[in-house]
Amino acid sequence: MDQTTHIQELLQRIITLEKEFARLRAELEEYKHPKNSQNSSIPPSKDENRVQRNKSLRKKNEKPVGGQKGHEGNSLLMTAQPDIIERHTPSYCQQCGNDLSNTEEKFIEKRQIIDIPVIKPVFTEHQVYQKRCSCGHITNSLFPSAAKHTVQYGTNA
Repeated sequence: MDQTTHIQELLQRIITLEKEFARLRAELEEYKHPKNSQNSSIPPSKDENRVQRNKSLRKKNEKPVGGQKGHEGNSLLMTAQPDIIERHTPSYCQQCGNDLSNTEEKFIEKRQIIDIPVIKPVFTEHQVYQKRCSCGHITNSLFPSAAKHTVQYGTNA
């Protein structure tokens, strides 16, 4: 084999290896910074390795879906002492439109709604004062030990 042929083969091999290197580098870049719905405008449905919402992870068995026969169900319980009672009485007849404001009413049913109150911050301002004694000395009051800064979160934050 002459030297020119050998050089041609080596050049061809270099070109092939450079192409392979470029392909592998591009593939590596995909793994370095994968784009998903959290870091780009790609929709969540295109995220890789996401659980399909329409595919259950449960294994199939013979039991039907839902509560089984003999199962004692649990539900929210009504309170005997509701904080607010709203009475809903009809003021007119749905059939003829007559006024029912002076007609005797009869209780039918009750339902309760449980609302969780909105969390609202409570701001406590601590103010210190000074007083001058009859001897002339001025005494300053102190902030409580928990009030270390001008504005801060309390212990329940």
